[in-house]
Amino acid sequence: MASSNPEEKYSPPAPPPPPPPSDPHSKISPYVLKLRSAPPDYFYQPPIKPEHTGPFAAPTGPYFFYGTLTDPLMISEILELPEEPKLRPAHIIGYECKMWGQYPALLDSPGSVVEGAAYHVRTTQDAERLAAYETANYRAEDCLIRYTDGKEPSEDLGYTFKFIGDPRELSEGEFDLKCLVFELLGPSVDKVLNDYYHSGDTLETEDILRMTEQLLEAIRFIHDAGMGHGDISGRNIAFSCSNLSNAAEEDLFEVLGLPETEELVRLDGKPLDKGLPKHMVKAAEWDEWVDEDEEDLRVLDLGEGFLQEHEPKTLSQPGQLQAPETIFGNSFDHRVDLWRAGCMIYSFIFRTLPFWYLGDDGALVEQMVGFVEKLPEVWQPAWDRMQLNSKHQMEPMEDIGAREKV
Repeated sequence: MASSNPEEKYSPPAPPPPPPPSDPHSKISPYVLKLRSAPPDYFYQPPIKPEHTGPFAAPTGPYFFYGTLTDPLMISEILELPEEPKLRPAHIIGYECKMWGQYPALLDSPGSVVEGAAYHVRTTQDAERLAAYETANYRAEDCLIRYTDGKEPSEDLGYTFKFIGDPRELSEGEFDLKCLVFELLGPSVDKVLNDYYHSGDTLETEDILRMTEQLLEAIRFIHDAGMGHGDISGRNIAFSCSNLSNAAEEDLFEVLGLPETEELVRLDGKPLDKGLPKHMVKAAEWDEWVDEDEEDLRVLDLGEGFLQEHEPKTLSQPGQLQAPETIFGNSFDHRVDLWRAGCMIYSFIFRTLPFWYLGDDGALVEQMVGFVEKLPEVWQPAWDRMQLNSKHQMEPMEDIGAREKV
């Protein structure tokens, strides 16, 4: 029942109970209270991470590059840019590089630093082109890019291509983008000799002697350096080109002809593998070059080169230029270059090689025997077996190397 007393009806509410006794173990630290009252910019604000355009799309934003992609020209070719992009020098911490063949491979390594350059990738198409260049053995992953040029921003959250292939394929080593730039060279000896052969002309005696002397000097230099060339041939010997070294571009193209290029594409339509060029350029014809009597020889291409006493098991050789010890012997050394030099000197004189290769070594050795001398006795049993198995039965000749000299 409602009360009829007005004071009882309008009495104020009871005050709250007093606080419990303080517990020293439950007090809030003054430092915590200070942090709670701090303004929003009191704390470190990390860079804004670039957003992905889709769950499966290649990410856009700042990229840290190392290896071949630190070359602006390479990026402009991959992305088909009208001019070379501007890169910012940078590094990332917590990574190291090993070598996957000739390419660097980025791996986790706490405390290590990798130097490189950064570029802002703005479109998904560009990001996908870069990912295709890197191949499926690399994947774009998050990283903190720290710039080293003293400009702002000093760092960015971005991406870099980490190696995700088989780690057993990696080796220790360092990648260096530096390259060697040599003098301008003219046509190969093969090209010049072929032109002489088809025109019916011969080199002048003094030119033959000069070329022979220079070839032997070059081989001696290689051997004195403790190496073997392994592939002396007319295609790996070229003439110098001092007369055109300072020529204007139009004068150079008058001799070489304009460059002819074709786009390189895969038959299955897939992107090209990493390291392949986008275009193929036809070799210069050198049709208007007539300076072989004024220029010197240069020996090129050490792709088959080797250190003496560390010879490879086999050499990649044109059939007609095989040295006999590579056919019969269980080993060879740098002196295979001398056999090949003899073949080249012969070609300087007669504009063709001394031997033909008819598809098997037996026919080649038979020509060697007729042209040079009998084989060493230690090779005779192998030669007897080779004659029985040869696909070509050549008629005995007093001198099988004798042939019509045009």
